[in-house]
Amino acid sequence: MKIMQCKWRQALIAVLVLFFAFALLAEDKPAGTPPPGKEKDTVSKYKRKTTETQYLVFMPSRSMFKGKGMKGNLDSVIQTIINRIGATGDEKHKLAFALPLPTWRKIPKEHFDAILEEAVDVAVKRDIGMYFFVESLEWKDRPDLWNYNQKDKPGYDPENKKNVEWTDWDGTPFPHRYRDWGTPEKMEPVMCYNSPKVLEEIAGMVKGKVIPRFELVMKKLKKAKKEYLFAGITVGAEQMLPDYSVIDKINPRIAKMMEKDKTPKARLGYNALTNKGYGKKKPPKDFAKALAEINQEYVAYWCKQLKDAGVPKNKMYTHIAAAAGCPGTKMLEYSKAPNRIAFNKYSRPGWTTYTAGPLKKDFRLLYEELKKHGNPHWGGTEANPAFGKGIHPEKYLSWHFDYGATVIVMNVGATSQGLTNRLEKGVWSEEAIEAYKRFLTGKPLRTNLKTKPTKGQGEKKSPEKMKETRERIQGKVKKIQQGIRAWHREGKDPSAIGEMMKEFEKLIRSNKIKEAEELLDKALKRLGL
Repeated sequence: MKIMQCKWRQALIAVLVLFFAFALLAEDKPAGTPPPGKEKDTVSKYKRKTTETQYLVFMPSRSMFKGKGMKGNLDSVIQTIINRIGATGDEKHKLAFALPLPTWRKIPKEHFDAILEEAVDVAVKRDIGMYFFVESLEWKDRPDLWNYNQKDKPGYDPENKKNVEWTDWDGTPFPHRYRDWGTPEKMEPVMCYNSPKVLEEIAGMVKGKVIPRFELVMKKLKKAKKEYLFAGITVGAEQMLPDYSVIDKINPRIAKMMEKDKTPKARLGYNALTNKGYGKKKPPKDFAKALAEINQEYVAYWCKQLKDAGVPKNKMYTHIAAAAGCPGTKMLEYSKAPNRIAFNKYSRPGWTTYTAGPLKKDFRLLYEELKKHGNPHWGGTEANPAFGKGIHPEKYLSWHFDYGATVIVMNVGATSQGLTNRLEKGVWSEEAIEAYKRFLTGKPLRTNLKTKPTKGQGEKKSPEKMKETRERIQGKVKKIQQGIRAWHREGKDPSAIGEMMKEFEKLIRSNKIKEAEELLDKALKRLGL
């Protein structure tokens, strides 16, 4: 009986607290109105100018090809991009398009080289920049390196366990890598980033596959006297060494997939740590720091191979997930990839720059990190103004180009159609296109613009409408209070309603009025009212 009385009091207190919280928060003001007073400017001091060309890069999406292959159709797709924006820029502000430079993936040489030559011809003809990305993690096509356990599959060799990551000092290999770019995926094992065999393969691929194609591009651009069209290269793709022991709080969908696969939720990195001299009797004092160094060294190794072969340092950019790399985030606990690992001696730093997590309001944490490393130029090597919180596209460009960035690579790729659609809308909205035009014509980027609200979001409501909404919700809260009292008299447990009210409080404090009222309706239905 005492336990039931306690649960009743807790649920009732939750409702009373929420009643007063809502009375304070739901004043007669439009959704999204900022609190009185001007926020202190903490980022303008990081603004800086550059004399270098700044590149705005787009990756041609699959939808642009309309089901056709890239070969023979690239010119029309690039012309589509140019037509949408209406400008290709000047010597200091340049439009560019991106293509992959295959490494681990097996693409027929003749086929890709034909595409590459076509791409250079298009760039010269249209006076549009060329940007490339070197994928460092996608080794699906190399089972000869990772297949350690499937005897009936290509590439099987038990020695391959030396090339994949382990879950302990005893050398237990981890069977899969998991990823969620809109849809959870199970992939080939996580690579051991300092495996001697892996590093040997990288050196060979750079020398035999990447550099010949880089030289082909530069030779044709030089012949056309348009070397300035080479915008740069992204090296890597959100480098990380996943710690699956925390996956439940990072990505429940992947956690569920792992449970179904009966894959252990374990920390990885023991193989790479072993290669660095650590062991069961000599573990690192700081696992997170040691694993972050391994991530950094892997990217730096790629960059060194490229730089030693002739790719200029100022044309290479790394690719680290910025919001996930900020101190104190759950994702940093998972990825072991703090933002500092974007820096190395052979390239410029680059990040995924979505306005998410600690980067919702501004990029101050990135600017501070850049300052610690001497304020080099940098790149937004995966970007989209609509992903995360989302801000006005022109302000988004300013957060990059007015603060030392020399490249932004707009991303529209995902593994779910819903996310792909969202990304494409973010990149190609009317506001975004106007922002691109302004940048490419050398006009100052404005930061006081607000994104136009979509239907039903951020629309101003009259004081009368807001008052009506507040009174309606307050009435529902009173009914829930009465319902909890009735349940108490009947000996029912109201703790589930109390939990719903806690969620209601979060929604109210986030000014998500519609969702909050919907939750009240569910509570009323649960109470039978």
